[in-house]
Amino acid sequence: MNMIKYSRELEKELRKCCAKVCPEGKAEKDGAVWVFETADGLGGIVSLEDNSEDIKIPTVTILLSLGDASGQTKSELLNLLRKNGDFLNASLTIMKDRRSCCLFLQNRVKAESFKAEKFRAYIDNLATQAAMFMWEDWLRNKKRLRLWSRL
Repeated sequence: MNMIKYSRELEKELRKCCAKVCPEGKAEKDGAVWVFETADGLGGIVSLEDNSEDIKIPTVTILLSLGDASGQTKSELLNLLRKNGDFLNASLTIMKDRRSCCLFLQNRVKAESFKAEKFRAYIDNLATQAAMFMWEDWLRNKKRLRLWSRL
């Protein structure tokens, strides 16, 4: 698979359905990463990876931001991660950078199976699952779980 060509096609579709799209660097032969935000305020990250060093299957991963989890205790984070069994084709993950600790609900798909024109459906599916299985957590932590976006 030509990752650079595929990344151009993917970015074109992202720009059609998102209010903001910001590439994180230049597309390379091993993949690309974008930060996105939809018109209704959902945000996250999309990555295209060739995975040549491990599973050897190119993938697209969509990470929907559930907010800044920096204020969560270790116990609270573990309780959130226990919800992974509730999700269908999705999982919670935590990513930490220099500024914060962010909670995401992610979906990883083989690149050959990913339909870029259905990107909004992938986001809506993740948002629906988050609302169904995490609503109480959002209400309890709404002051601490704010939308993460670097746009």
